[in-house]
Amino acid sequence: MASVGGIAVMLLSFGCYFINKKWSNSLAIPKWIMVSMVGLLLLLTGHLGGNLTHGSTYLLEYAPNPVRNLAGLPSKVEPREKVTVLDSSDVFLDLVLPMMQSKCVGCHNEGKNKGGLVLTSYVKMMVGGESENTIVPGDALESELVRRITLPSEHDDFMPSEGKLPLTDQEVVLIKWWIKIGAPQNGFVTELDTENAVSSLVSNYLGLDKNNLFNKKVSPPNRSIVDSLVRHGFVINPLMKDNYFLEANFSLSEYDLKASDMDSLLELKEHLVWLNLGNSQVKDAYLEKIGLLQNLVKLDLRGNEITDKGIKHLSKLENLESLNLYGTKVSKGVLDLVPKLSRLKKLYLWQSEVSNETITLLKDQNPGLTVIFERE
Repeated sequence: MASVGGIAVMLLSFGCYFINKKWSNSLAIPKWIMVSMVGLLLLLTGHLGGNLTHGSTYLLEYAPNPVRNLAGLPSKVEPREKVTVLDSSDVFLDLVLPMMQSKCVGCHNEGKNKGGLVLTSYVKMMVGGESENTIVPGDALESELVRRITLPSEHDDFMPSEGKLPLTDQEVVLIKWWIKIGAPQNGFVTELDTENAVSSLVSNYLGLDKNNLFNKKVSPPNRSIVDSLVRHGFVINPLMKDNYFLEANFSLSEYDLKASDMDSLLELKEHLVWLNLGNSQVKDAYLEKIGLLQNLVKLDLRGNEITDKGIKHLSKLENLESLNLYGTKVSKGVLDLVPKLSRLKKLYLWQSEVSNETITLLKDQNPGLTVIFERE
């Protein structure tokens, strides 16, 4: 119906154009009749197109309940309060259902149920669609839902389709886990996660592990220490207008990095949150003191001949979110380091000595971690 309306809009638009160009004075009334028809058809086809994309109820999705009730729709369910503590997170209401609502219900709702599948509620999810094994409680690998969301994105059966934003690796892991434990309708994550397999991942997904470091006020840095580092080739930049957190960058310096510079950096351990020592001839021994810079959020060590022996000193950087080890000599040591960096989100390992097998293990053991890795 929408396609027919679109063709009609095109034909009437051409008709309006020719009337206006050829017979603008003699056919004024037919011209305005056609213009009105084009306007009405635009509204109709736009609405039908919206139905196809978002479902038949999209116009009233955010309407007040009295309006929804007049249209024959049920009252809106009050939104669930945002989870602030992991112990109160419900496995379905706070994890699975929001994933479905954000990524899947555009095509799988009461008005547009592709494949006969509706994903707007637990009961309808478990009913499934044309496939009888949409969700097989206790067996993620046999569940058609899991198969569809883990297919290559170019595959015809990949979900979500039509170029919509796919589920993230985190979301896929959590859905697999939910099905594996029996696809329960409710239950607190901490009680269901008896093997402590996903609790940290859930905290990250729900934003419960956000770093509160930047809420802390720090005093002004020692000016003489800052000036000394600048004279030795560091670029020191403030990161906030109303606080004294700093970035230190030595990657473009013409000077040689010295052990004494590590002592000076330690004098600013409360202030340093970004440190760039890329291509600075950093030695393994230097990492012992870098590992004491407790507030580091981003650390760039690219292009240095550091090894597994050195990076083990970084294990206490509890605020670290990004670590760049591109072009270094590190290898299997990352498997021991990464689990100790609880906030780490990005790890760069291009042209390092990390093997493909180690990368696979890293990704399997740390599903919330983005590993940037390419072989030449």
